[in-house]
Amino acid sequence: MEKNAKVLLNHSTDKLKTFRTIADLIHLTEKDIDEMEKNPKIVKIVSESLSALGSSPNCTITKDKATSNALIQAVWDKCKGRTDAAAEELMCRLRRANHEHCKKSFLLNNSVSEADWKMLLWFQEVCKIVGISIARYKKMATKPKMMKMISDIARKTALKYGFSEVFNEEENREPKLKEQKFQNELSLSVLSHVTKSNDPLVMDFRNNIIGSANDWIDDCESSKTIEAVLEQKDPTVVYNGQKMRSSKVDQMNVGDGAGDVDKNFEDRNKDLKSLEEGFEEEIGEESEGEEEGGVLSFLSSMLERLRI
Repeated sequence: MEKNAKVLLNHSTDKLKTFRTIADLIHLTEKDIDEMEKNPKIVKIVSESLSALGSSPNCTITKDKATSNALIQAVWDKCKGRTDAAAEELMCRLRRANHEHCKKSFLLNNSVSEADWKMLLWFQEVCKIVGISIARYKKMATKPKMMKMISDIARKTALKYGFSEVFNEEENREPKLKEQKFQNELSLSVLSHVTKSNDPLVMDFRNNIIGSANDWIDDCESSKTIEAVLEQKDPTVVYNGQKMRSSKVDQMNVGDGAGDVDKNFEDRNKDLKSLEEGFEEEIGEESEGEEEGGVLSFLSSMLERLRI
């Protein structure tokens, strides 16, 4: 019994060591680490994230940026989809720690002020809300005057809702940023500004909104074309109540009579929500068709406001 207790103690100690090593690599503060190591569920989530890198608990972890980023993503993925208090606390602390780390790195590498960092955060937020692509955002983020123009509009809108920065004094992301009412008003404020001026800077931002919207529409059309060709070559059927491609059913050896195939699924179930996994992190309650229609409706409205 004493031997078993020693094994358990060693196992627990090893897990805590792994936890502290990973926690340090994902930029959690010493205070966060000391407080969270008392929660076995958090220790388990963090320690098990190492397996996502194909590594064992006893391996040597390389301390570099690539490893840190991979571990941050692994821990985040472990928390996603969970609703328990441990996962929520870990995600909150991880988000805050990485915000602080990015802020320090930005200030150190660019020799700029904290005001510039806050301006960048607002510019990021606006670009995300109005649908600017990542590639276009990165190009515009090299233009301080443009970032200031857009961040000033965003901050003015935010003040109506009782806040002024993307992150509050506790270094937590402002919850009101998620509110649809705020996002709609911010979008309209930005669009109203960029449609009333012929200033080169304003026109540049406006053209990037239009370009991003057109890119998105082109991508949707390409996806529909690919899906149509795939459906023709490898139609969708229902096998044992599950939607899948005919080729996959063939591989499962349908001929033995083990399952029932319904090849008229599409004709009789046009209104069903898609069973295929989407690429978005958060899936709404609306059907895929309704969701796409909502996005297209917003884009159409936006392009109309820009007189396209």
